[in-house]
Amino acid sequence: MERRRIRRADISAIMESARKTFGDGNAHGVLGFGIDRKVIAGRRVSERALNVYVAHKQATPDQPVAPLEVPERDLVVVPNVVGIGPSPNAHDSGFKPPMTGVYAGAAIHSEATIKQFGGVAAVLGNGPQEPTHLLTSGHLFSAGGGRVAVTGGVPGSAQPQQIGTLELNLLDGPQPDGTAAIDAALVQLTPAGASAAVASTEGPRLREDAPDDELFSIDVLAFLPTTHDRSNATTTQDGPTDVFMTSPARGTYAVRGVVATRSLVTNPGDSGTIFIDETNSGIALGICVGQLGTTSIFEPFDRALRFLRQLTGHPLNFIF
Repeated sequence: MERRRIRRADISAIMESARKTFGDGNAHGVLGFGIDRKVIAGRRVSERALNVYVAHKQATPDQPVAPLEVPERDLVVVPNVVGIGPSPNAHDSGFKPPMTGVYAGAAIHSEATIKQFGGVAAVLGNGPQEPTHLLTSGHLFSAGGGRVAVTGGVPGSAQPQQIGTLELNLLDGPQPDGTAAIDAALVQLTPAGASAAVASTEGPRLREDAPDDELFSIDVLAFLPTTHDRSNATTTQDGPTDVFMTSPARGTYAVRGVVATRSLVTNPGDSGTIFIDETNSGIALGICVGQLGTTSIFEPFDRALRFLRQLTGHPLNFIF
């Protein structure tokens, strides 16, 4: 097997080999890994690399990260070790952002056993003016938590009201094609929630989503519930990332094939909100699921929506 520069055609095989080597609780202390430009002394260079993320980079670690063999591509990859500090965290928070309606980027509250604030990725339904559901992140709810109530803002009401009930959490199990659990959840709207969605005029207006394979090396931003504003723009990394996450409601869990940005643009309390393209043209890219060091990470929107449609039979069209 040879050592050479990583080609785009190599990425899928490299990620599969890395998953076998750097599983949950691996001896190397790897918290996550993904494909992007190599980071050397804090600077990205032009060469593509398998970056592996550890809490604390050491000159002489007890279990050094060895070169990774990728037999499928007759390739040996030397992982690039990057220190990120504390373990990756989901964007849960005790901060209480104002609840101002039901729309993409709105703040919501999960009334699970461990209550969590988060955001709305999208309002979905049968068509214009027929909202039936909202999409958010799965880690706002405990495993197998059942039909948890979700509260949010209702125009004309001074107090938050129940706007929906958890219907399906993709983080609770593998998907129909056998892939890993996905950090996304579908919430069925109550009549009050549906009325609020029709009346709400804020947030980005979503019209379509982007294919999973078009999410890398592009300019993106998020609409943040914690600030009620768009984030700064950033660029996504060159390829997919896997991370071992933790959240108060969920404990430890893994996300696979997510997208990482090259700078941190989200805050604790923004989990579940929407990532859109930097031009704000109404294309839904992803669902915010947390932070990996100095990057934000999101689940591909198209992947989550595809499985939710398949599992529920709901049309789940965009509402605009």
